[in-house]
Amino acid sequence: MKNKERIIDTDDVVGEKFKLGRKIGRGAFGEVYAGVNLQSGEEVAIKLEPVTTEHPQLYHESEIYKRLQGGVGIPSLKWFGVERGHNIMVIELLGPNLQEILDRCGGKFSLKTVLMLANQLIEAMECMHDKGVIHRDIKPENLLMGLGSNVCQVYITDFGLAKLYIDPETDEHISYREHKSFVGAHRYASLYTHCGVEQSRRVDVESLGYVLVYFLKGSLPWQGISAGSNEEELNHKLMIKKFNTKPEELCESCPSEFAAWVKCMRLTLFSEMPSYIYLKAITQRLFKSKGYKFDYVYDWTISPKDNIKLGASAQKPIRILAAQDIHDTVDAFSRTRIFDDVRSSKDVQPDPENDNPWQIAGGRRRRRQRQRHHVSSNGGYGVSMFGKSKNHNLI
Repeated sequence: MKNKERIIDTDDVVGEKFKLGRKIGRGAFGEVYAGVNLQSGEEVAIKLEPVTTEHPQLYHESEIYKRLQGGVGIPSLKWFGVERGHNIMVIELLGPNLQEILDRCGGKFSLKTVLMLANQLIEAMECMHDKGVIHRDIKPENLLMGLGSNVCQVYITDFGLAKLYIDPETDEHISYREHKSFVGAHRYASLYTHCGVEQSRRVDVESLGYVLVYFLKGSLPWQGISAGSNEEELNHKLMIKKFNTKPEELCESCPSEFAAWVKCMRLTLFSEMPSYIYLKAITQRLFKSKGYKFDYVYDWTISPKDNIKLGASAQKPIRILAAQDIHDTVDAFSRTRIFDDVRSSKDVQPDPENDNPWQIAGGRRRRRQRQRHHVSSNGGYGVSMFGKSKNHNLI
């Protein structure tokens, strides 16, 4: 194999300053590594894709990230280039995806957690749409929590299937078309997508509605539908099921605001801007009516008051059990670093403006905390703690 086409692996440096660490993910496109900026000490995610890939996505994805830079809930792009036979994209290192966290929390989230996530995701989606981009693959696996000072922020990631809905040449909305091939995640796809209608902003918001209901109920009515390897038959079955499932049935046992969300999106016209204001209003009204406080204390959060001493056989609330399990795994993982030859935490300072009441600045262990978790330096509990997985979908 020629040197310029050789395999890129741990300890290699790309883009002149990004050193690869451990492998943290793999997909059809290639591999994902944790890495570090050798100049600043910042930890990053490095995504590799062979240039010989039949349908390369990284260049397209990097261009989408460039367009979205600075947007709330969007990971920052650090670098893109082609080296040694690979397309390489370096972006902000994030934490676990919401599907992984959901699994750790017993398969459902509380209403408070879902509403806090919804509030942030509506904002992020509106920002994304304002910049002319539709995602087309909204699902829990593509919604990731941040790290460090952004540990309470949820991010929309993985823009490999994203596209512009505004024609860059005419600055006009793309044209309505039918008989389009299916693109997206079957479980969360909009009814319009199953019907072969050109996707627009409304499909992202409808998909987000399905994701939120899934978080609350732990399942959706059309889960389990299969058609072997016949993609067309599967799409048809899902289209019929979603069409015949009324929003009230879909959202049974959920507050009525979620059925209103789905109805609103199904009534939104192709080129019409989704009513983000309405969606924020109904979810915020519900949040206030329940007496919740927007304190970023999620179901997977252990706050100092939860750090109670109980015997191993004592009964603990399920939220504490899940978070304790996550915390223990991460605590063990935190004893190792990505690199031992990179400068210490003085290059990565805590955010002095952070007002998160549960975050504890961690002295010499601070940089390790920013790696993939948030654990206090004195062994106490922080927020957004999660377990190690060989297949974290981090970008």
